[in-house]
Amino acid sequence: RRTMAKLNGMFLVTYTVLGLVLLVLGFTLAAHPQNVFGAKWTEEELALGAELLRIMSVNAALSFPISVFESNVNINERYLFLKLVAMAKSVLSPMISIPLLLLGYHSPAIAILSLMLTIVSGVVEAFYCLIRLRMPISFRGYDFALMKSMMFIAVVVDQVNYGIGTLMTTWIHGTELSAVYYNANQLNVYYLSFAMAISNVLAPRVHRMVASNTPTRELGRLMT
Repeated sequence: RRTMAKLNGMFLVTYTVLGLVLLVLGFTLAAHPQNVFGAKWTEEELALGAELLRIMSVNAALSFPISVFESNVNINERYLFLKLVAMAKSVLSPMISIPLLLLGYHSPAIAILSLMLTIVSGVVEAFYCLIRLRMPISFRGYDFALMKSMMFIAVVVDQVNYGIGTLMTTWIHGTELSAVYYNANQLNVYYLSFAMAISNVLAPRVHRMVASNTPTRELGRLMT
């Protein structure tokens, strides 16, 4: 339990720092929107893009430490709770955003709504981990050697690969074709999420079985 508390504390600190770095980077880019979005955008579109970039930077920065609690729920195989939170976000988002659009609000209001849902779901998951699952956390003895061995660069590269297409389309063709490309790219994300659904469920159990020296025959039986 001490080792688990140490790992949770290390991940929480590391992901919080990464979130702060992302926040600073996002606000820095938002201060120079023309360099980010290209010359085909109008002044009004650039101002809107900068505002959305700041809101989305806060959202992304908060998602880093929140992911630590989400992973802890997943490790404890509380899949029903995770699905309930995800379903609540999926249902509440259109139920609130559609009336906002009908009332005349624009994309910044939708981005703020997404930020608020991220905050609420993060608080719920944190309370569930700390109170229900009694998630141990210790901030003593940060192991830099262990963190150095973990490949965070791969995560960054994946995010760049997923986002570079939309950014290049924005630079070359402007906002309309960029929106079409983004929607098409989301289909790829959905296909990948379907493919990863089973592995995400089995991975915590397999890791626990390997850590407890479960016989290979039992692991094979789980996969068949």
